[in-house]
Amino acid sequence: MKRSIFLAVLFLAAFLTFSCAKTTVSEPDKDAVNETSDDTQSGEENGTNGEEETDISSAWNDAGEEVKTDEWKDAYADKLFEVHRENPEARFSLGYLNDDDVPELFIYEGWYHQAQVSIYHYSDDKAENIGADGYSFGSWGSLAYKEREGIIISNYSGMGISDTGIFEWDGENVRNIVSFSDYSGMGDDFTEGAMYTIDSEEVTEDEFYARFDEMTENDVFVQYDDAYEIDDYNIAYYVYGFGS
Repeated sequence: MKRSIFLAVLFLAAFLTFSCAKTTVSEPDKDAVNETSDDTQSGEENGTNGEEETDISSAWNDAGEEVKTDEWKDAYADKLFEVHRENPEARFSLGYLNDDDVPELFIYEGWYHQAQVSIYHYSDDKAENIGADGYSFGSWGSLAYKEREGIIISNYSGMGISDTGIFEWDGENVRNIVSFSDYSGMGDDFTEGAMYTIDSEEVTEDEFYARFDEMTENDVFVQYDDAYEIDDYNIAYYVYGFGS
């Protein structure tokens, strides 16, 4: 079966699961979705399905009327299929980085020290990396951000040193607004130089954490372990079903 039909069926099943549930749904019934897609495939093979092939961006409401999904969902689905071909271990999630009606797409490389997180937004009918040249953030497949404020908190730690960059995205460009470095974890091996710096300037521990806490207050932490695997089902449920 072509991908467009399969995902349309999956989206419809996921949508019905959302609309019919009386309580919060933590995980939909994959068997029910698989049975629906199998039945559809069987009908096509037997020539019983008279419907024309439907674009992935369409679904139907309870009255049988065609409903066009938001175009950003198509763009994010395309990006996710592209990412999966290059890195089958990658995962994704959605979140509101800036204050508009379209969420941003977070893509996690993996769960290892060097693994970073790329953030995409919908622009010019496609998913665009918010930073130039494939910019990514964080380590261990994680970062933090301030919801709807455009603030990204990117940390990398190693050998007793912790570096944290605070970035701001204005909807078009990303810029580093402040950098924190904590060398205290080096212990006895650290014999000279500043223990704490803000933008490379030495500060006291109290000054460091007062400013750090101010800049990271009310942040949202996201990580690879909590993200979704990139497959047809999760794209249908979490992308096309977003906001349902």
